[in-house]
Amino acid sequence: MLSDPPGTLPLTSVIASGIIAIMEIKKIRDRLGMSQEEFAHRVGVSFTTVNRWERGKSKPSPMAQASIRQLLGENRRLENLR
Repeated sequence: MLSDPPGTLPLTSVIASGIIAIMEIKKIRDRLGMSQEEFAHRVGVSFTTVNRWERGKSKPSPMAQASIRQLLGENRRLENLR
């Protein structure tokens, strides 16, 4: 099961609150075990977009944040089945 490292916003809080900080994108992606390309594909954006989020050059749109929350929710459900 995915655990939340100390000092990070718990994934369940991200899902419930809808808050996805720019600094959390890489941490979320790393915890999901995805490359930038795979994460981008699953969220429905380009690799370049994910790269820009992670470098703090832009932030996820409300639609992208909803996709990320959905992806996190799907992953949580899968982890609970194990």
